[in-house]
Amino acid sequence: MKDDDCIFCKISSNEVDVHKVYEDDTTIAFLDIEPIREGHLLVIPKDHYPYMQDVPDDVYSKMMLTVKMLQKKLGHVFKAPKTGIFVSGWDIPHTHVHVVPMFDSKDITSKPLLEKTAPKPTEEGFRNTTERIKQAL
Repeated sequence: MKDDDCIFCKISSNEVDVHKVYEDDTTIAFLDIEPIREGHLLVIPKDHYPYMQDVPDDVYSKMMLTVKMLQKKLGHVFKAPKTGIFVSGWDIPHTHVHVVPMFDSKDITSKPLLEKTAPKPTEEGFRNTTERIKQAL
């Protein structure tokens, strides 16, 4: 499946050139054009899925195995103590995972967490949230 307006679908169908580092039958990995650090990659499924939770299990598994393999390679290539991953999905509505060599705890941490402006839940708040999630499961 493809979305004609999606830049990642265009990358998947080779309509747009990228600095591709890996490709298999299900996924493509390429350099992010606005990297946090050198080596920052995006891993996408070749098919269009706007939401990560809607990716079929077999594609999701393959994508995450690709992410894992690339984490190991990036750590080695860039001598990074850690390699972080995150999924945001706000910028392009095509599922993608960011893979980033990390040299500092601030490389992919959220601003509210770093600035200590994120609200601190109470113990009661933790219990309520835990129960709400458990009930949904």
